[in-house]
Amino acid sequence: MAAEELLELEINGLAGRLCQLKLERFRLRIEDIKEAIKESTGVPALEQRLFLGSLELIRVGQLVAGTSPVELMLVRRTAEQLSWLQVLSRIGKKYQNAPPDVQRDKEVIRSVLNQDWRLLKHVPAELKEEIEIVEIALESGAPAARVVPEEMRRCKRLAKLAVKYDGSALKHFDPEVMDKELVMEAVERYPSAFDFIPEVFHQDRDVLFSAVQQEGTCLEYASAKLRGDKELVLAAVRQEGMALEYASEELKADRDVVLEAVTMDGCALQFASDELRSCPQVIRRALNSDGLALEFADEKMRDSKDLVLMAIQSDPRAFEFASDGLRHDPAVILEALVRATKGYARESDRTEDRNRMVDEILRFLSEQGLSHSELREKMNGSARGSAVLDCILGSEGAKTKTVTGYGMETQLE
Repeated sequence: MAAEELLELEINGLAGRLCQLKLERFRLRIEDIKEAIKESTGVPALEQRLFLGSLELIRVGQLVAGTSPVELMLVRRTAEQLSWLQVLSRIGKKYQNAPPDVQRDKEVIRSVLNQDWRLLKHVPAELKEEIEIVEIALESGAPAARVVPEEMRRCKRLAKLAVKYDGSALKHFDPEVMDKELVMEAVERYPSAFDFIPEVFHQDRDVLFSAVQQEGTCLEYASAKLRGDKELVLAAVRQEGMALEYASEELKADRDVVLEAVTMDGCALQFASDELRSCPQVIRRALNSDGLALEFADEKMRDSKDLVLMAIQSDPRAFEFASDGLRHDPAVILEALVRATKGYARESDRTEDRNRMVDEILRFLSEQGLSHSELREKMNGSARGSAVLDCILGSEGAKTKTVTGYGMETQLE
């Protein structure tokens, strides 16, 4: 193995050198060092506290980055300290009752914070501001706002760690640490990071691409130029159809973009150009996704019986958005009522859900001035229509309490 791949350590005790180690740098941990010391000296790993100068080591990063050989001081824990370490590794909340020397033991601190970062409030004040302790708290789920001291908010190392666990944590750091790499990681984890990252990144195509792939509506934060970038907008609407709202006017009139948007969310049709809202291909694609998209179709499209029936088959509440003429068409009314008896067409639908949808259709018909008797008159030419009304309204014109209780589904199959 090449010399540069090895880390040479000199381990000293109070009485002098204890051992010399050569360990592979790659993925080296403090636990690995302690195990090697145990094999060389017989000192159990739990009894070991390692110091680099006055700094107690709980991370190996400083050693890997340093030059060899590195001198470390080994201090053995007393029996009492060892006992406390073992207790606190299981019951961290007892930390506040531990002796001062135990409370200053960084391995103890790491153990209790891993159990509950809120125990940081009991850590000695001067240790709370050591970067290694702050890192442990962040790794244990602590919010950056609660544990990162003001003077450390320009520390890129802490910012990177905080963002690794919570993209929104970046807002608690100074803008000078917000480079492109860090910002991209933040928006991947927390797309709304655009609310606090420097404006320059709103014009960065890579950053926006990263964001819209997680949350398409982040297109809202893009510069005017990027809102006209077809590839970027396509990525956005494929993640969230409603992101079409933030596309340029030119792309709202682009058939490819709009088709992708309404495939994802039919109601994205409302943001399409007037021309495309009167395009049968686009309307059909939107209705396949959500029948209620009929609301946003061109007036002529809402007078197309085929399209209206298609919308109603998807969601009977689309009946409300049909043209006035079609809302009085017996076939359309029948289709709306029949489809309403199936509720939301979800496996979890309950009878009351189906009844509620039937109620909505009947209420809307009533608002149009169609009484139950007028409905019956419209349905007289259809045996199926009369059967539907009998099941829904009952023989005296009062809606039954339970649609399925009258065998309606069987009759309509």
